[in-house]
Amino acid sequence: MFKMNSNYYNPAPFEYTTGLPNFYELCMERAEEMRNMNKEIDILYSAGLDSACIFLALYEVCHKDQLHIIMGGGHQKNV
Repeated sequence: MFKMNSNYYNPAPFEYTTGLPNFYELCMERAEEMRNMNKEIDILYSAGLDSACIFLALYEVCHKDQLHIIMGGGHQKNV
């Protein structure tokens, strides 16, 4: 497609693995770790996929008064 010369890099090795947590499990595990820090959590929410994922994981496990959502348009809202 782009006619790139592949002599400048070595192909990355790929191997199949089993028994690893999936993306949802990793997000929820980290959200629980953040919740257990017992601090207010600021989330810069732009409505993109990454901030939506973070928001949903934290919203599922945290107390509502622990989350502080900062909207991308300059509006702020406590959940």
